[in-house]
Amino acid sequence: MVTQQRKLMLPPQLVESLRSHKVAQLEERLAAASLWEDRDLVFCQVNGKPIDRAVR
Repeated sequence: MVTQQRKLMLPPQLVESLRSHKVAQLEERLAAASLWEDRDLVFCQVNGKPIDRAVR
């Protein structure tokens, strides 16, 4: 599997929001303990699973 990375210029406010989100997600991960499914997602349910697109 080949992975590629590219750099993006993001507004400082967005960078701060993403950092805050990451901290909150780490707290959710600790709370979920063994129920957490690590799928390397930025946005997910409180147990790490993907968000269901059908639920709005």
